[in-house]
Amino acid sequence: MNPRAPLLLALFAAPAAAGDWNTGVGGNSSRTGLSEEIGPASPAILWSGGDASVIAQQAVIEGDVVLMPRIFDLADTIGGTDVVAHDLATGMVLWRRQVPASFPDSWRTRVTAIRDGRAYLTRSGNTNAEYLYAYDLAGNQLWRSEDLVTESTTESAVFTVDGDVVTTGRSSVIRIRAADGLTEWESPRTCPTTGGCDPVVYRDRVYIWEAGASGPVVTSFDAATGMRLYSSLGIGGGFIQQIGLFAGQDGTIYAPRSQNNTLTDFLVALEDTGAALVEKWRFEMGYVPFASFGVGPEGSVYAYDRNERLVRLDPATGDVDAGPVAITSDFYQPRLAIGASGTVFVTNGGFSQGRLFAFAPDLAPLWSVAVTNVNVGGPAIGVNGVLVVCGVGTDVRAYFIEPALRLEPFVPGVAGQVNTLFATFATPGERVHFVAGFDPGSPAVPGCPGLALDIRAPRLLGNARADGFGEAALAFRVPGRAAGRTVLVQAAELSSCTKSQRLSVLFE
Repeated sequence: MNPRAPLLLALFAAPAAAGDWNTGVGGNSSRTGLSEEIGPASPAILWSGGDASVIAQQAVIEGDVVLMPRIFDLADTIGGTDVVAHDLATGMVLWRRQVPASFPDSWRTRVTAIRDGRAYLTRSGNTNAEYLYAYDLAGNQLWRSEDLVTESTTESAVFTVDGDVVTTGRSSVIRIRAADGLTEWESPRTCPTTGGCDPVVYRDRVYIWEAGASGPVVTSFDAATGMRLYSSLGIGGGFIQQIGLFAGQDGTIYAPRSQNNTLTDFLVALEDTGAALVEKWRFEMGYVPFASFGVGPEGSVYAYDRNERLVRLDPATGDVDAGPVAITSDFYQPRLAIGASGTVFVTNGGFSQGRLFAFAPDLAPLWSVAVTNVNVGGPAIGVNGVLVVCGVGTDVRAYFIEPALRLEPFVPGVAGQVNTLFATFATPGERVHFVAGFDPGSPAVPGCPGLALDIRAPRLLGNARADGFGEAALAFRVPGRAAGRTVLVQAAELSSCTKSQRLSVLFE
């Protein structure tokens, strides 16, 4: 925590972002869906509403900015889609952009990834090549890529460790410099069908699907040079492959083979030995085009069986160790995010049966809500655990975790000196009442059990930030007679006595 001087009547900004949703599919460059943020404990809405859209697509998040494509005219591929930037905390629209169309067949504007203050937008899609553009988070164009990219609308870019973009070029895998859009390297590759060309980055390696004589193979490249290294054996026969790879925290490469055929459709775990990609295990998987998968904080793998159910797999063996739980829908293309505490959030991709589910790490149900026509519209987890899901019409929702009021003590306090007590609180527009005293008997916060005010200090400390995530500080001097005694401190949000905390502090 940053050093803070004792301040009276002070409000502090939320800490720097601990977790962003940098890449549309999977949230990070390993595409695990795992966030550094906890995510919402209930379907509590922080804000809702957005530009109208006829198709729901994935959002990306960095810091206090969330971006998403909103298609308002399906027939107009040139002018019918905006990328819209919202304030993550309030939902306020910050800006809208359409990138230039370089060719008559250019596809719809969309955002593919975001990192280090740069949002990456393109019109590639529907097998059409286009340039990649970088914008700052105020909506200003920074550069256009030197070369064309061919990502589909259900795919997204990833990043090298130092922040360069890795994506699908023209019959290639390509690394684009984040600083200026120039091509660092471009290596030839074959690409399976739409949705399966996404690269994955794990440390100094790039992994992709490629076509093979005995079915698709996984190929590794050196992330620094683009040198082709080695490929796995063919997985499952055939050539249709509409799901990308993902990588575990231990470097296991997970290859979800899926073409709607029980003879071919398996999730295959591969070990990279440094010289080869060797199969560890395989799990019978269902047909889930354009889906994303997950790896929990302890390494558990979340996947989908052949009966449209979510399962948790033992990463060592591939055996089911939790679930299955049904997440069936009328159009099944699930996408998944995992909070830092292991909560699993999954949208089922459905139209009339579209739904967002939350499960405990062992897949015990926590809550669920309907999201009509959710398609590939989420979930995405950003800072402070805000979870964004995009539906159709004006249905854009931000869910948030509502933490209890928490006091951060000074332990021990120092009698005769100014001491500062900090509290964090999360109710939008709330005001916090602090009191401190030696007598726990009488009420101090109106209507709430509290303390007799024995130490002169303001009772009311300003407003919370508009998003409800903030800190308040109470600075006061206890008398010298407090030395060796315990002072009781209380803070309460005025609208709710249930959000009240008492703290005992021993003063020296």
